[in-house]
Amino acid sequence: MTEEKNGLMKGKKVKFNFVAGCILFGAVCLFALSGLLFMPYDPEAMDVTAKLAAPSWQHPFGCDNFGRDIFSRVQAGTLVTLLIGVSSVGIGTVFGTILGALMGYYEGLVDSSLTRIMDVLFAIPSVLLALIFISLLGNGNENVIFSLGIAIVPSFAKMMRREFRTQKQMGYVQTAKMLGATDFRILFVHILPNVMPTFLNCVLISFSNTVLAEAGMSYLGIGVQPPQASLGRMLSDAQGFLRSAPFYTIFPGLVMIIMLFGICLLSEKGQGKNA
Repeated sequence: MTEEKNGLMKGKKVKFNFVAGCILFGAVCLFALSGLLFMPYDPEAMDVTAKLAAPSWQHPFGCDNFGRDIFSRVQAGTLVTLLIGVSSVGIGTVFGTILGALMGYYEGLVDSSLTRIMDVLFAIPSVLLALIFISLLGNGNENVIFSLGIAIVPSFAKMMRREFRTQKQMGYVQTAKMLGATDFRILFVHILPNVMPTFLNCVLISFSNTVLAEAGMSYLGIGVQPPQASLGRMLSDAQGFLRSAPFYTIFPGLVMIIMLFGICLLSEKGQGKNA
């Protein structure tokens, strides 16, 4: 009875976290997308008379040290951060899933060779790996996306390898082989849908890590380049005004916290399913 009650409470908690995560992350996405329809000011337009202006009806989030409207820049910066995160995770997901499927399904030379390569890359922190690619490719949003995408491939591939290897032993896979299904069909039509909980959880965690990595790179000045806005870029620009204009840091930081907290709650849903 106690175990049943605990299971029910855990299920309610997971469901609540999922709903809360959808609301928080959805609110951030709507805020960013609303900038495509309505943006009070040009996020790159400067007004020397409004330098570090405090929040007001005219400028709800205040203005930065160049007189640019922070509300508009947070809108634009959030959209840039989301686009970089989604694009990077898309690259990492495609390559990571393909490599993980090959490593998990095939044995022998294919598995051993790819696993050793992934182990070497996995031993390097993903942010450091992204920095290496950026140093080779140069600055620019496209290079940031590619670098972050490739950096998350090793961890994604290793997770998918484990799942595909487990599913390979299941009866439905053996049945599909007996019916003459091709390896491609077995991998991506039969097995992939059965590893979706882990797959989606990996996507959410990778997205969260990518957003943080992009913010860190922009903070260091090697990510999104000025005058374009991103949340990390704004936090970097605001570090010299923490005392004189704390609102400069608070609003972009708050949006990033809400976004990451929402993703964290959503990933708990995936962990709950796996459990």
